Amino acid sequence: MLSEWSPSYEDRVDLTPHTFMAVLIPPLLLNFLLGFLVLCEGSNSTRLALGFVCVCLAWRAGTTLDVARSFSNERMVWVNQAFTLAMTTVSLRSISWAAQSQPFKKPRPNSSTLKNAADLYFDLRGLNWEWSCNRMRSQPVERSSRGPFALSCFISSICHIFVFDLIHVYLQWLMPGTLSTEGASIFDDSLPIISRCARASGITFLSGVAIYCMIQFVYLQTATIALLIFRQVPSQWPPLFEAPWLSLSVTEFWNRRWHQLFRYLFLTFARLFPTRYRLSMVFTAFFTSGLLHTFGVWGMGNGAEFIYVSGFFILMVIPVALEKWWEETTGKKIGGFLGFIWTWTWLVGCGNLIVDAWTRTALIGGVFFPWMSEETRPAKIVFDSILGLLRLRNQ
Repeated sequence: MLSEWSPSYEDRVDLTPHTFMAVLIPPLLLNFLLGFLVLCEGSNSTRLALGFVCVCLAWRAGTTLDVARSFSNERMVWVNQAFTLAMTTVSLRSISWAAQSQPFKKPRPNSSTLKNAADLYFDLRGLNWEWSCNRMRSQPVERSSRGPFALSCFISSICHIFVFDLIHVYLQWLMPGTLSTEGASIFDDSLPIISRCARASGITFLSGVAIYCMIQFVYLQTATIALLIFRQVPSQWPPLFEAPWLSLSVTEFWNRRWHQLFRYLFLTFARLFPTRYRLSMVFTAFFTSGLLHTFGVWGMGNGAEFIYVSGFFILMVIPVALEKWWEETTGKKIGGFLGFIWTWTWLVGCGNLIVDAWTRTALIGGVFFPWMSEETRPAKIVFDSILGLLRLRNQ
């Protein structure tokens, strides 16, 4: 369906100084202007008009630019996924700000509306805004501890990216077919059905850990830069996750423990279609999340995989609805050991869909550190050493 509304992957153009200024910059600037206007009274009609234009410009950028081609490595195609996700986020934020009926407010606004707009533009979670859906507890760290806090963020980011790369190396070793541009499925047809599903679920679980580590790495690196260069304070960088592995219900996982970067956007779209039924709003929020991730997969040029990618998020409506029904029927929330099993059965079981889509569209086979050779890649050295020791032991 997307192919009918956008250029083919082969027709995309390189990111050059000209296309950067003519194609990429306009939606970013217009999105910033919308962020400025949503702080001003009487801007509703202007925002509605500009919001539509910004969505069109972001769509053009996301569907016509091939950012990965600049790396001259076909296994860097994941860059296009990240770029398409970014442009989709720009579109979602534009629609959200255009549809906002009242101006955004800050409990402690800056003296300049322009500074407030910049704060809004770079703050997905709305930590300093009245509309914030953030559930994370702020860290009351004093200004004098900026240096030690930045150092801890940097060290933690290195640990997270090493774990990510170690898992990545292992998955590529386990599924050598993913190293091709065509990708490979997590389901090995040569295995019996139970072994096949168990292997796929193990891959899915490890992929989830890798995603967590990569998001943490980006967040912690950004925090380090913001603290040391832009002189922000540690309290502006509360935890992005809240120990998702401790989730005792699917609702708790998505509503509290997983990152909340897009929570406001998804809830905003759910409120655009008001209804007396809470379940329909839950469905709209998860459906919007599914579309965001589907566009990201489509950006790599190997298909959108809507059924698998969006299907994962849409299926999350079922356990969330059942947990709400259980709470209303029994007066108790799902929890404990059975809640833990329930939660991870749903997350990993349904997660097989989206991870299989990622492996078949060559995401797992991507090269994430093009400046580093296989001989100098720390995770690869450690993995080969462990593998060598295991082979010696089995001889």
